[in-house]
Amino acid sequence: MHVWIEAVFGILFPVARPPRPWARLERPFCERCAEPFARPVAASFECANCAKRNWSLGRLRAAYREQGSVREAILGFKYGRKFHL
Repeated sequence: MHVWIEAVFGILFPVARPPRPWARLERPFCERCAEPFARPVAASFECANCAKRNWSLGRLRAAYREQGSVREAILGFKYGRKFHL
């Protein structure tokens, strides 16, 4: 009987996962600078900013979107001299 009760509670009240603090960068995004693109794109592309420039680097790819705690960490490292991040 105890197993059935646990099964029913598992269905009614599933274990809640805490929200992920970082938003993973997902396609579509610019192949050169990894700027996210809002609409679906069929093939790889460069954003308007990269297309009109002659960059010395080939590509740059971010793992996460620059928002929330990721943005705070970047700004702290870059401008706040918080190198322990």
